[in-house]
Amino acid sequence: MRLFPATSSPVVRHPLVLASLAHSLEEIAPGRIDLTVAPGFLSTRSIGQQRAPVAAMREAILELRRLLGGEAVAFGPTSTRLRNRSATPTPVYLLAAGPRMIELAGEVADGAFLMVGLHPAAVRAARDPTPQRGEGWAGRPG
Repeated sequence: MRLFPATSSPVVRHPLVLASLAHSLEEIAPGRIDLTVAPGFLSTRSIGQQRAPVAAMREAILELRRLLGGEAVAFGPTSTRLRNRSATPTPVYLLAAGPRMIELAGEVADGAFLMVGLHPAAVRAARDPTPQRGEGWAGRPG
């Protein structure tokens, strides 16, 4: 059975905290953990913050993957790494609800969970391997 800790946003939880969480779970259930991150929807709104933009998500996912892979990551003037790590890095998935986040998941994450709804045009756009930059669902600017 695969285990997914509750999805979180780097706006709400620092990437080092998320990586430590994933690693702690890996110690209990090795090879069965997947980490999911999202720009933030309800969680960020609940604390009066905007969801993370694409650039912030890119940075957070890259930091998470480096930390989970045993590499050092600089946070401001301080560089740190996880002291213990699993033999195989925990996969990091992005919950993606729009074309830019879906594209980002393909660039830097281990995969995506698509939050596109059930409308046929939305599903087609999410599955399109060649998204048009600046185009939203059903060809509308987005």
